[in-house]
Amino acid sequence: MVDESTDISCEPHLIIYVKYCLHGKIKIHFLKLLQLKSKDSKTIFEAIIDLFDKK
Repeated sequence: MVDESTDISCEPHLIIYVKYCLHGKIKIHFLKLLQLKSKDSKTIFEAIIDLFDKK
């Protein structure tokens, strides 16, 4: 799951986390908080792809 927001200094950020069920319990794990260059869909897409290419 991802969520984009802008902080008080107008800098865009993207939080990336995974949510899944394991043995009947919901698990949520934080992966990364990224500072974005802009808030457009191409930048967000490239940030996500880049993160998973590095893992």
